[in-house]
Amino acid sequence: MVHMPTITTIIPVYNSSPTIKYTLESITGQSRQSDQIIVVDDGSTDNTFDMVSKYREIECFKQANSGVSAARNAGVKNAASEWIAFCDADDLWHQEKLGIIEQCIKKFQASRFFFHDFYRFEHNGDRMRPGAENRGQAIFPVFSENKNLTFKDIFSNHQNIQVSSRNWTFAHVCRGHVFPWLLLGNFILPSAVVIKKSFFDSLGGFDINFRTAEDTEFFLRASMHSELHYIDLPLTGYRESTNGLTSNIERLLDNGMKAVFKNAVNDPEQYRLHKKNIHISIARRYGRMGAHQLIKKHRLRAWRFCLKGLKYSLWQKSLWKLFILSLLPFSFLARLGRLKKNMTKLMAP
Repeated sequence: MVHMPTITTIIPVYNSSPTIKYTLESITGQSRQSDQIIVVDDGSTDNTFDMVSKYREIECFKQANSGVSAARNAGVKNAASEWIAFCDADDLWHQEKLGIIEQCIKKFQASRFFFHDFYRFEHNGDRMRPGAENRGQAIFPVFSENKNLTFKDIFSNHQNIQVSSRNWTFAHVCRGHVFPWLLLGNFILPSAVVIKKSFFDSLGGFDINFRTAEDTEFFLRASMHSELHYIDLPLTGYRESTNGLTSNIERLLDNGMKAVFKNAVNDPEQYRLHKKNIHISIARRYGRMGAHQLIKKHRLRAWRFCLKGLKYSLWQKSLWKLFILSLLPFSFLARLGRLKKNMTKLMAP
């Protein structure tokens, strides 16, 4: 007899009234329903809690503002299912997401962590936009910084499995130990993650000291202890905010660096095994910090970050390009808007 997995969906919310309706409709409208839906309101000051409370099938908890890590942890603590699926309060799920996830769980019974591809869509939209330029691989800097890198390169094992779906016949599933690649940059979207509750608990949950880049830190830690499974189907829509990232960019980049130091530099065994990737990771992250400072026209700070990065990896072309750009007069860089657009693509932890 095939074991039937149970899945709890957890949504952390904070002042999410503009988008939460769309998110919840995409979750309650699944072809394979969640066994439990938990919303954790992290101290909202708008009417988010009242909006969520109207859904009888949703359990809603309210806490003092403590950050997204604490909110997700609180949700997992109250979860009764074997598996946990996360969704942020402004993202959307494809109608068949949980149905396909369930089939993958049954197929790979030893697995503990799944994630999948996604689309991004504009801030004011409520529909996913298809197209390779909007897929996950086009968003994360690790793919542009490592030319021609794909998910298939990252994972060591590959398998096509047949799925029962109105939209797809097969799903390409990759699995492997990906910690060295995650060091170079995160490529996992929280709203695309389904993790076994027992594994989540064994890791101690999200680090509540990280209010940004908490996903980067947690996924690094998870990948140290387990294979990850990647499903090459776009089962989530990621709402790309026009201001959410840039308003917290310095803290985001700083916490991304702290995540690498916590899980790699300060761990003697991991540092010994992955020294080269760790140094490249730190160099590139300093480059992103420098790019952000150049966008803000802080030339001296940009130089300092460039020099810090070069101490770790002398042959990073992006650092040298940034250094040369920082030498040019800002009048020459009059098209700073275009520079900003290109640099912003690198603003991920």
